[in-house]
Amino acid sequence: MITSGKFFVANTIPVYALPFFAWNPLFHTIDQMRGAMFVNYTPHVTSITYPLMVVGVGLVIGMMIEFWLRNTVSRSTGKSNR
Repeated sequence: MITSGKFFVANTIPVYALPFFAWNPLFHTIDQMRGAMFVNYTPHVTSITYPLMVVGVGLVIGMMIEFWLRNTVSRSTGKSNR
C-alpha cells in the first residue's frame, strides 16, 4: 500500500527516494491514471510501458506454465477426456 503511489504523488517524491517506488507497476499505473484524470497533473517520472511489459511477461510465463502442466500432469488425476 505504501509503495503503490496512493499515499505519494510521484512528481513530489525526492530523487533519492524514487528507486524505492519505481519497481512497482501499480505505482506507474496509478500515476499515469492520475495524469489522465486531472487536467493540471502531468506524470514526469513514470511510464505506461513498464506496467504493460510486466503484464506481458506475466502472461507469457503463465502460458508457458499452463502448457507445461498440460503435457506433464497425469490424465488419471482428472476427468476422462472420452
